[in-house]
Amino acid sequence: MGRILLILMVIFSACKSQDDSVKPVKVEFREVGESMRVNYKIMVTRDGKRSYAVSGKSLGISDKIDKAFIGTSPNSVVINFNAEGAKALAASTGKLIGGRMGVLIDGELVVAPEIKEQITGGMVQISGAFTEQEAQDIVKGINKSIQK
Repeated sequence: MGRILLILMVIFSACKSQDDSVKPVKVEFREVGESMRVNYKIMVTRDGKRSYAVSGKSLGISDKIDKAFIGTSPNSVVINFNAEGAKALAASTGKLIGGRMGVLIDGELVVAPEIKEQITGGMVQISGAFTEQEAQDIVKGINKSIQK
């Protein structure tokens, strides 16, 4: 079973509200291009290092997240999709091979990695320069946002 983890290098601040409780986090996955197309807009990655033309339309997998948890890499977040989401992730990444998929958190482009192969394992891993507390807050925020 070709389970592949998409490693995304991410830098961002903790997702906490003023009263120190974790707030829901909105995660979106979108097609990214190197040049403008209809319904795309230029977005700069959260770290300010790169800009991309990002589709205004979600890939339709954000609402199919089953759960998030802390990964095995230091301070990493793993997003696990339900069965429908795993199929949609595989279909989306299969179409994007050689292109990029943008990961947005609360409307900000965090990263836009190149898709080198179809992701069939139903999960992605986000890792990068954030603290253990920030990773925990992100996991809690994602899980809070998907609670029914």
